[in-house]
Amino acid sequence: MRKRLILMSSLVLALALVFAAPLFATGEREAETVEPVTWDPDPNAMWRQFVTPQVYTQATGQRLPSLNEAPDLAERVAAGELPPVEDRVPRDPMVVQPTHEIGAYGGDLNRAWFGYSDEWGPGQFLGERFVTFNEAGELIPNVPKSWEIRDGGNTLIFNLREGMKWSDGAPLTADDVLFYVNDLKFFEPLAGLAPQPWDDLRFGGERIRVQKLDTYTVRIDFAIPAAQQFLVQRATWGPYTMIAPSHYLKPFHPNHTPQSELDRMAADAGVDDWVALFQQKFDDSNGWQRNPELPVVFAWRPVNTGSASTFRLERNPYYWKVDTEGNQLPYIDNVLYQRLDDAEVLNARAVAGELDFQLRHIAFDNYSLLRENEQRGGYRVGRYTSDSVTALALRPNHTVEDPLKRELFDTQEFKIALSHAINREEVNELLFAGLGTPRNPEGYLPGSPFYDEELAYAYSEYDPDRANQLLDEVGMAARDGDGFRLGPDGNRFQITITAMTTTSSDMLEMAKQYWEDVGIRTRIDQVERGLYEEREFSNNYEFSGAWGIGNAIRPDFEAIYFAPVTGRRGNIYSSGPLWGTWYISDGERGVEPPPYAKRLQELYEEIALAGGEIDRLREIMGEMAQIRVDNIQAIGLGPAEIPSFAVISNRIRNVPVNQPNIALYRTEGRTLPQQFTVVE
Repeated sequence: MRKRLILMSSLVLALALVFAAPLFATGEREAETVEPVTWDPDPNAMWRQFVTPQVYTQATGQRLPSLNEAPDLAERVAAGELPPVEDRVPRDPMVVQPTHEIGAYGGDLNRAWFGYSDEWGPGQFLGERFVTFNEAGELIPNVPKSWEIRDGGNTLIFNLREGMKWSDGAPLTADDVLFYVNDLKFFEPLAGLAPQPWDDLRFGGERIRVQKLDTYTVRIDFAIPAAQQFLVQRATWGPYTMIAPSHYLKPFHPNHTPQSELDRMAADAGVDDWVALFQQKFDDSNGWQRNPELPVVFAWRPVNTGSASTFRLERNPYYWKVDTEGNQLPYIDNVLYQRLDDAEVLNARAVAGELDFQLRHIAFDNYSLLRENEQRGGYRVGRYTSDSVTALALRPNHTVEDPLKRELFDTQEFKIALSHAINREEVNELLFAGLGTPRNPEGYLPGSPFYDEELAYAYSEYDPDRANQLLDEVGMAARDGDGFRLGPDGNRFQITITAMTTTSSDMLEMAKQYWEDVGIRTRIDQVERGLYEEREFSNNYEFSGAWGIGNAIRPDFEAIYFAPVTGRRGNIYSSGPLWGTWYISDGERGVEPPPYAKRLQELYEEIALAGGEIDRLREIMGEMAQIRVDNIQAIGLGPAEIPSFAVISNRIRNVPVNQPNIALYRTEGRTLPQQFTVVE
């Protein structure tokens, strides 16, 4: 049965290739036969970023040449439509050494996504975080040109780039930091617009204090020595994690515009009040996908909305990074996102050679088909490493409404039985060509300073006899006429695994078979991502089967995946969403967690207090992993450390491969698409 499922998936993809219509409109690139595939020089090469020209000179001994710009921008300067490039680029721009070569201006980059439910597709690829990571994975400034930690970590000073501008040409200054903090994060009617809790700007139970020292200097004070944790948060989430275009948003905000004027604008826009009007202009960290007028600091700015069949982004004339020869980035003129309906169609388009760079949503089980069609499709397949401890985690909802199931999900022996029922070796061989590591999702990964091998393999043995014994012992020995177990109440028992349409159906069906082999009737319910997130948010599911678990090299950087501290739609703690709601609402909403879950929340908070001290972090992360094993929060189905694969058109150069594809680095954004170049 399992092999038949895999063969059927391959057949569906093959048929999709035969009958698929061209992805891009007339006049855009179509797939054609090309010369045999060749890799770019040195496939292990990586770009470098130098925070300022002075840092570039110190590191290389070279001086940055005078600035150059794209021909289309030069024409606009000559026509009086734009100021000269020297007035558009900050005094101290970020300097980028491309992966392989200095690029040429021009061309389009064709990609695909699933629309607004897939907002992090463009968001991760294009977005700029306030702080970022260099090629070695070390924290470096991005929007600011430097920072200074004072008072043992209780104070941070940020120095912004003088002359840096938003995409509409308005200056980016300390006022944009203060507006983000005071008028968005700390303004109650709008508090829900920004991500949380990684961006709630509270440390030690107290909000940060922000002070403008001058036009380009900001001081931040913490109640505890949280500077290091704050910097990590600015690097791992974005794009708006410390700035907002205040010049654009102030007219829609009651702190800066009379209420009567706001009421008039809301009425003209056909919305109920100023809050709804504001949300039209700036809605969460990826609101630019819905409002192309919203100024951004990305290499490309939106031309239309993400609801269009093709979401178009054009070069930002005010982008603030240059290459080592003084050429203002990006090289590529436009990024085009075709909106598709599902992953199978996207993978079919990739195999047909109609995508220029696509890593997100490329299915592992299509790897062989992708390789076989490289020459025909005019692309190459790039491999990227993972920091995932499981390709798919099955998470019991400990706050599920059904009291009997809630009691069972709280019963450790029941969850141990479900774990022992899974044949992870078989999953690895049949679906992942034996390339992964069959294990359970705790204990982090080898290479992590927190790795615990014993916890990594806890309850991961395939032992259906033990599973059956444990299920008998928890009061489920009785079975119906079809051999399925009755619940402890004597009634028919069934588990529903809720997942997204993009989740591997093969893996889900294997989970269903394993659990039914030990008598647990199982139903799979795959829905579109937006509906899935709504069910999570409303606590309307039993088992989540939508995600893996990543960030297992440095889990302390994004520990939200290991503790019930999130309650926002789309980033919720799937093993107990109402626990996360309780945490972020200070106990006003949700469900009070049991002691072990409260301890996970405490440990999450203690990470900030550690101040980056690795020995203390080992204690914290070790205790967190032990608690999660002793009170199973997730059951690993897919193996750990599964590589990811990208389709890279032969016309695109400067694409680094063999690099981490992990959420910590914002996945595809780690390739630094600003320095991609088209070779026709």
